Amino acid sequence: MKKISLKTAQIAEASNLGSLAFKNGINCAPCLDANLLKMPAFSRQIGEKVSGQATTIEIMKAWISSWHRENLAANEFVY
Repeated sequence: MKKISLKTAQIAEASNLGSLAFKNGINCAPCLDANLLKMPAFSRQIGEKVSGQATTIEIMKAWISSWHRENLAANEFVY
């Protein structure tokens, strides 16, 4: 079994949360997703990086990308 890095796991979790947010009717604004905001990256100072972990912007980009992917797949085009 291949072990994945913490950074990869965090990005995958954010991506999953973006999909779930769309399915639960949350608009495309990461700040509206309480589950996303519980991730450790959101307790950091602005611009703070932790070695081996995804940055806050990488996490937000994964969430947004996944939300939009679900939106396009549903052909609803919610904004």
